[in-house]
Amino acid sequence: MRLLNSDQIAAAKKRIRAHEKRDDEKKLTDEAKNKFEGLIYEFRGFLRDDENEAFVSESDREELLQKTEDSEEWLYEDGSNVGYKVYQEKHYALLADYSKIKNRKDEHDDR
Repeated sequence: MRLLNSDQIAAAKKRIRAHEKRDDEKKLTDEAKNKFEGLIYEFRGFLRDDENEAFVSESDREELLQKTEDSEEWLYEDGSNVGYKVYQEKHYALLADYSKIKNRKDEHDDR
């Protein structure tokens, strides 16, 4: 049985911490990517639902549908290997557009 000296133990612990950090980053990235992808589909579905036509103009709808298409294209091409912070930024930007329209509908439904 071979025992490690203190330098080898320290190096092994450092490698373990690096692997744990990498794993944590991967988990955060996967979660952020999935959340962004889900928002794209949810928003697109909302925009295509005839029931929601009264809450967004036709020109805005077309522009926002294009934005969801562009977001999806980016996600599977240029965005396939970015960190979680980039996905979060994209998510928040798209969510801002979605929230405006969804809030209009929610206010109308509450009346």
